[in-house]
Amino acid sequence: MPFSFVDKSSAAPSGKADTRLMRIGELAAHSQTPASTIRYYEQQGLLTGVQRTAGGSRRYDASALLRLQMIRSLQNMGFALGDIPALLRDEQQGVDHERVMTTLNGRLEDIDTLLASLQQQRNQLHALRCLLKSSWDKGQCLSDEQILTLRDQYLQPPGMPGNQD
Repeated sequence: MPFSFVDKSSAAPSGKADTRLMRIGELAAHSQTPASTIRYYEQQGLLTGVQRTAGGSRRYDASALLRLQMIRSLQNMGFALGDIPALLRDEQQGVDHERVMTTLNGRLEDIDTLLASLQQQRNQLHALRCLLKSSWDKGQCLSDEQILTLRDQYLQPPGMPGNQD
């Protein structure tokens, strides 16, 4: 994974990594992730290195817990599942730094666009509140002309004539 840290909780008393394998229920409990989600991540290729017993039961090592925690953290940052493989280390190839940076930059651009849209909505709501308060403080309702102006400014989809976009 592009983020490097050591999970001290998975170290055995001897200082070596814990090689004990967990069942899916244990992994689900440790990660606070439903077993069905873990299976889905595995099907999508996000959770790799899953071992199977002779009976076909899944077994996971401590690296699966770490990877699962990374997937969940990246989702909490707003990344779609389809973007996450670009941010995780490939078992054979390692980390593609350029791909990681491109993916991060794309997410930052998405957030900047969302923030600009939210700021515009905030400004529009503030202007509407001020207009209504001013009119109501005078004991008046909005005129038909004012209502048509509001419709043209705020109620049409972005990019339509009369809209401020």
